[in-house]
Amino acid sequence: MFLASALAWLLVSTAVVGDDKDDSGGSKKPDPPGTALIMGQLRAVFAAWDLDKDGYLDKEELAKAFRGPKAKPFDYKAPTKDDKDNDADTDKDTSKDKKKPDYSAFPDYQFLVQLDADGDGKISRDEFENWARDYAVQLKKIADTQALIAQAEAKLLGNLSKQERKQVLAELKREKAALAKLNKALKAYDKQLQIAMRNTKKRKK
Repeated sequence: MFLASALAWLLVSTAVVGDDKDDSGGSKKPDPPGTALIMGQLRAVFAAWDLDKDGYLDKEELAKAFRGPKAKPFDYKAPTKDDKDNDADTDKDTSKDKKKPDYSAFPDYQFLVQLDADGDGKISRDEFENWARDYAVQLKKIADTQALIAQAEAKLLGNLSKQERKQVLAELKREKAALAKLNKALKAYDKQLQIAMRNTKKRKK
């Protein structure tokens, strides 16, 4: 499961990129209760991805974060002879003939679309932190639910009456259903982060 590996990566990566200072301010919203550690680690991830330290993640930086240090932006096009010919022929309007490109296969594009609230084509520190708060809350809920499941499973090992065992099993069933629901909701976050976190770790070695 990626959740466990992502958390493990974050704990390791914080020691590597945690020295980056947040000098540009960022959002002043308080972190959700119980998420300070995770939020600190996610801020370190932002600092690692923000290569020019301007407080934004642009397409170039996201491409490198998600697809490796040599990756080009998802909408990058190398100049060709045809491009030069088209530039010379400025009277012809071909905009209606062009089909809108499909970038959905690019994880950096998916991440940008998800977080770019103002549609300026980049992710600000505030936009990232707004997303990070939701992500951190989801992680905390999952950790709390896993703890409840572990407690219920431990109870089943004890001497319980038939009625008590029935109650614990019902509790265990509810918590496992809740955990499955939380994991499903978290997939949207995990899908984009999995490759990016691995690439960032490689760059910092």
